[in-house]
Amino acid sequence: MADLDELLTAYGIQTVPIKLARDKSEVTAIANELGYPLVMKIASPDILHKSDVGGVLLNLTDAQTLLSAYTQMTERIKSAMPTAQIDGVHLQRQAPEGQEVIIGMVRDPLFGPLMMFGSGGIEVEGLKDVAFALAPLNQAEARKHDPQNLGR
Repeated sequence: MADLDELLTAYGIQTVPIKLARDKSEVTAIANELGYPLVMKIASPDILHKSDVGGVLLNLTDAQTLLSAYTQMTERIKSAMPTAQIDGVHLQRQAPEGQEVIIGMVRDPLFGPLMMFGSGGIEVEGLKDVAFALAPLNQAEARKHDPQNLGR
């Protein structure tokens, strides 16, 4: 995650810093560093759709709520998915409301690297509101694929 954050920052894309907490003591330390309110997401390479398993909690406003949420989330997911590798939780400040986006890249055997842009969030797969463009992109090309313009 840190590499992605650095890359986006290098291109002038604002991000909300994200930190990995491996246990309760790290949850507390990171919360003190970031401040409140916080978002907590389960950190697991085995769980693709975190919100489907209760692995995303929003607007955690204080230490007591945060620690309770950590315990409940990790226990619930370990019970529901006992073979899933759980690395901890990701914590980040709750961002103001805005547009969620998805950005991805794939290497097509015929066309080479393709960039994907689209509306993000939990409905990204249902809406299929994405566009692809040949990489590399300049700013003008990237703006053509602004998620605000998709689906229109």
